[in-house]
Amino acid sequence: MEDYQEQGAIRPWLLIVLVVAILGAAGYFGWQYLNKTKENPNPNPSSSTMTSESMPSDFNFVFGFGANAQNQLDTFKNQFTKDMVMDDDITSKITLTKAEKQQIYQNMVAIDLFTYPGDITPSALGNGQPIPQVGSPRTSYYFKVQANGQIKEVRWTDMGVSFDDARTAKLRQLSKTIENIITEKSEFKAMPTPTTFYL
Repeated sequence: MEDYQEQGAIRPWLLIVLVVAILGAAGYFGWQYLNKTKENPNPNPSSSTMTSESMPSDFNFVFGFGANAQNQLDTFKNQFTKDMVMDDDITSKITLTKAEKQQIYQNMVAIDLFTYPGDITPSALGNGQPIPQVGSPRTSYYFKVQANGQIKEVRWTDMGVSFDDARTAKLRQLSKTIENIITEKSEFKAMPTPTTFYL
């Protein structure tokens, strides 16, 4: 009878030890998971930053175009700087509407802009050799885009030749879309025209 009572007294202690061990293991692995998630919340931001057609609240960008991409729209500051060639550049207040920004964002999503290389250098007929620049400055483009806490920069000189692949053609179309939005703004139309030109 005494042996039976001693065994019965031991069982609650075994249960307590088992419960404590389970809770300790759960807490350890839970801490490991939360710590890993905190250190690396987005392991591949370049491919997942612009996956939704719903424009994020922090979406803004700098877009440069023209000779050496010196015409620049900056939606962070709501301003546009116009290249005046030999004269001092002129900056004017230009603010895009929410609908215009949404259109541009959707176009960026459509071409998967965040997966483009930072510097795009076209090569002649795919032989890997850069095309030499001759004469007046080529039209260049610059993008600095913020979305979902990530920043992407893309630089590209458009050589305007037929060997461009589909991705550069899409980038050209995106650039033209933004240019058209800018040049239709009354603030842009009120800015003076350069008195000199690139040769």
